[in-house]
Amino acid sequence: MRTCRRLLLTLILALAAVLPAAGDEVRIGVVFDGESSTTEQLFGQVKGEILTLTEGEFDVRFDDADILTGDWTERSINASIEVLLADPEIDLVIALGPIASHTFCCREVLPKPVIAAIVLDSALQDLPRDGGTSGVHNLNYLAFPSSFERDLDQFLEIVPFSRLTVVFNKWFLNVVPELEQQLRQVVTDRGMDFHLIAVGDSVDEALAAIPEAAEAVYMAPLLHLSDDDRDRFIEGVNKRYLPSFSLFGVAEVSLGVLAGQRDVAFYERLARRVALNVQRILLGEEAGDIPVAFADRRRLAINMETARTIGVFPPWHLLDEAELLNEKVESFPVLSLREAVEKAVDANLDLAAKAREVAAGAQVVRQARAALWPQIDVSLSGVKIDSDRASMDFSAQAERTWSGGVTLTQLIYSDPALANVAIQGYAQLTREQEIEQLRLDIVQETMVVYMNVLLAQTLQEIRKSNLELSRSNLELAQVRRAVGDAGPGEVYRWESEVASARRDLVEAGADTYRARLALQQLMHQRQEEGFQTEDLVLDELMNMGDFGAGAPADNRALFRSGGQVLAYTSTPLHFEIFRYFMVDEGLSRSPELAQLDAAIETQGRILKSARRSFWSPEIALQGQLDHTLSNDGEVPVLVAGFEDTSWSLALQGTLSIFSGGSKRAEVIEAEETLADLKLQREALAERLEQLIRSNLFVTNTSFSSIRLSRQAADAARKNLEVVTDSYSQGVVDILDLLDAQNAALSAELDAASSLYQFFIDLIDVERSVNWFEVERTPQEQVAWLGRIREFFSRHGLKPRPGRGPIATGEAEER
Repeated sequence: MRTCRRLLLTLILALAAVLPAAGDEVRIGVVFDGESSTTEQLFGQVKGEILTLTEGEFDVRFDDADILTGDWTERSINASIEVLLADPEIDLVIALGPIASHTFCCREVLPKPVIAAIVLDSALQDLPRDGGTSGVHNLNYLAFPSSFERDLDQFLEIVPFSRLTVVFNKWFLNVVPELEQQLRQVVTDRGMDFHLIAVGDSVDEALAAIPEAAEAVYMAPLLHLSDDDRDRFIEGVNKRYLPSFSLFGVAEVSLGVLAGQRDVAFYERLARRVALNVQRILLGEEAGDIPVAFADRRRLAINMETARTIGVFPPWHLLDEAELLNEKVESFPVLSLREAVEKAVDANLDLAAKAREVAAGAQVVRQARAALWPQIDVSLSGVKIDSDRASMDFSAQAERTWSGGVTLTQLIYSDPALANVAIQGYAQLTREQEIEQLRLDIVQETMVVYMNVLLAQTLQEIRKSNLELSRSNLELAQVRRAVGDAGPGEVYRWESEVASARRDLVEAGADTYRARLALQQLMHQRQEEGFQTEDLVLDELMNMGDFGAGAPADNRALFRSGGQVLAYTSTPLHFEIFRYFMVDEGLSRSPELAQLDAAIETQGRILKSARRSFWSPEIALQGQLDHTLSNDGEVPVLVAGFEDTSWSLALQGTLSIFSGGSKRAEVIEAEETLADLKLQREALAERLEQLIRSNLFVTNTSFSSIRLSRQAADAARKNLEVVTDSYSQGVVDILDLLDAQNAALSAELDAASSLYQFFIDLIDVERSVNWFEVERTPQEQVAWLGRIREFFSRHGLKPRPGRGPIATGEAEER
């Protein structure tokens, strides 16, 4: 027992002598392989993260003398390492270069803690592992998931090839000579030819070394090249029309490489992880016991400009999943919500057909009115009879006779004719209200479909992010398996999740495609004609300011008056009065009620005419003028003595005295039909009022749901970050991470759906009151708001500031 106590005391004293205490000065040394803008940028991020994280705990120093840079050779890098390890004033060393990191990992003895931050492929480099740690005293490194194999498989999905050229920093190959054989094995196992180029200082020599038969180029980090030389190398590869893939991912894809998988936040996460490990070491944790697994989030990035230049066309499913750089979308016109509505109203075929019907109806009205105007008919006739008949003494017709006549008829009074004019006028009014109803329905449908397009695009992006996250977790599981923290079952489970996420993304892409086709059909555009949408940027939506102040100008028309309307809906009493106002507005503008009003007027006129038929005669005046133009051939004496011109004038009145009781039946029928129409109108008004009030309540609820669903999504995302970090450290198992990821996905989908569902509900409100703000001029909107103020004034209320249709506490009390 006494011996154990001595050993424990000796260990504590040794740790106290080696490790700095809280508040002590800590000097950190840094080793670079050579001059590189990339590693210099990474050092700035690492330094900033360490200083921020340890502030108040340790006085961390990065002295210029402790930051050593080699010349990319193993000799110079080893010399820098020896200097830092031998300096007793330096407490910890960080390697910010692949050669220095590999060199540290190959040392059996390290006198002070070391973090090897840039390990290109821990599996191919065969670095030391013991469970989930390095197992080497004072050594911690960050083990990225094996990159080369997954990059190669992804590369083959983009474009098939059988001859691959791999370019690597030649000094790194000198340090890890076995890497060439391992790379060759991976490539040849897939039935392809392999060629490795060790790139030195000359870009021209590297480009010339690419074989004529090469079909693809894989680029490992060429950190030793200047930015200009690196860009020149990428340009040279593209001039050879060779597809390329970068191990560094989107950072080099943005410079012209065809594709890569590491995202732009890679260096930020790497710097943060280095800082956390530095903190753990300074707080007393053994570096060799710190987990080495580093989750490398991956998302395929494709440079579409490069793809077009070299003639590569990635498959559909990758275009849906990948981040597309330099995508050629500028040629597609931007379609705002207002423009979509205008195009639908102008070009919709159903509306065009209805407009023709209204135009034809206008002529029916003219025909009814024409019966009240004078009717003039002109006649011309020629008659020839046989000469025997014409020569008879008492014949009244010459052998050949030409005559003409004019008849004038004027209706003096006819109640049925007058009634028909009124009835056709009401019928035309009905047709006009029918086209207005159809137009409002098309505006509503177009706006809803536009929202569906925006929602589908948003859900597709969420599905794409979920796929990216699942792939990241798969890579983390592969690292955990490689270091012994997980079995193959975890990897298979995440492979299943990735496959499911890819399927969901494909389905989301199809939903977006269908929604866009539906919008184009409404606008009578050529199917699959490209267009871009304007999204609704609504950070200000939940505040009392002008609704949608951050949205594009045209799309703000959907809710321009929203901020002012909220002042009239912020309490239960205000909301109740507002509902009455909206009911009045809706009923007064309703084309459905207007159609029934026209039908009631029509039936009222029919009833009046039926009652008048008992005593109302039809009176008409008719005049006739006839003139004999010529009599030829045999002309009887009697005919020769006649005047050539004759005329007549008649006034005629007609009244039906008895029709077998049909007149009385017509009166009763008209009375019952009129009563029926009035009841229909009353019932329709009730249904419209109920619809308006229901839509307002639904919109009120969906507005409140936006904030709540967004809060739920934020909380689920933060929980996922905590669980993911715990999973990477082995604290929680795969089921916990799966639950957290599914919860975050569901919450994000709900948040997006809640936002656009609110706008769809708002559109339903506007349709129920027959007022679409997107169609209104600013003057009309001001007038509408003035009617609201006047309505509230009549009820003794003034607008009250609030944050939503109903304040949260008051809504709960109600």
